[in-house]
Amino acid sequence: MNNNLSDPVTFNRVMSDTKLFGELIEHITGHRLQILKTIKPPISPDRFGQSGVWAEVSFSDFPRSSIFALELNPQESGSPQQQARTLINAATRYLARRYDVDDEPDTHIIIVMTNDFYGKGYASYEFRTGSENIPGLKVDDGLCVTILNARFTHDSEHRNVDEETAEFLDLVRGTYDTSQRLSGFAYKVSERLHAL
Repeated sequence: MNNNLSDPVTFNRVMSDTKLFGELIEHITGHRLQILKTIKPPISPDRFGQSGVWAEVSFSDFPRSSIFALELNPQESGSPQQQARTLINAATRYLARRYDVDDEPDTHIIIVMTNDFYGKGYASYEFRTGSENIPGLKVDDGLCVTILNARFTHDSEHRNVDEETAEFLDLVRGTYDTSQRLSGFAYKVSERLHAL
């Protein structure tokens, strides 16, 4: 077993911990979880034999429930757009079998990249359906794709995530400063990683 969070098998073993997955969701969305139920990934395993970590989530401070998919995209895996399309299609099929269209939960795809695919240096890139010709106009279709970049630039402009998520990304990158104490979430991830 590779004890490195940038390894897809290790990443999935660590993040399949319900509490850690839930904390990551809270850090990314800014909403408090009420219920998190992990589900069997409705997708075929990738070439690493992994299919990510999936969950159905209800929030205490947000009216709509959501389905979340979390996957690592190692540097050699390529485009997060293709990966996102695959995950969105799997989520759509899953939801169509279980919900009426009017009751369908939101879909939130989280892809953790080990390289900066977009080359802008940001820690997080969030995509929602919007208008190309009218800036700021969005379609409320409940779909959000978040790309977390473990190779983000460590300055205030580019670190558009909270401290704990930034430390988590440092763990994925393998460059966290061992002389400094990690904060709550990142510390728990580190402890789970070293317990494997």
